[in-house]
Amino acid sequence: MPKRPRIGISPDNEWREGNPSRAFYFLDAQNFVALKKARALSFMLVHDPSAVEDYLDALDGIVISGGGYQFQDPVKLIGPDDTHAPAEKRARLDFEWALIEAALRRDMPVLAVCGGVQTLNAVLGGKLVTSLADANPAWSRHRDPRSIS
Repeated sequence: MPKRPRIGISPDNEWREGNPSRAFYFLDAQNFVALKKARALSFMLVHDPSAVEDYLDALDGIVISGGGYQFQDPVKLIGPDDTHAPAEKRARLDFEWALIEAALRRDMPVLAVCGGVQTLNAVLGGKLVTSLADANPAWSRHRDPRSIS
């Protein structure tokens, strides 16, 4: 029987108030469902930049997931001088940036989803249009089924 691919997924994270208040990692379960259907073994990755090379040594590919906090433009909105981004989101971006760069250096498969696509784009030096309507009013109808020809 062929070996099942091992895929690491970067989760989202957030601070939740409670007793005690603490940080949580979380992922939409559909990430795991899709990987299971593809006969892959999936692993959630803790946001630890010092572990990136060890993670990649153990994996066959990575998924950079989406999340509740919209980065829009990771470099602009969560840049080095940003004071508005929650610390856990800064930690996520720092980890995913290092993970993506290392995976690309190894020519390892990278699948980016939603906000993960924005992060991948930023790592590769791309630009993001954060408001379709501001960039081109016609683009604001991208979800309007009547605009599809």
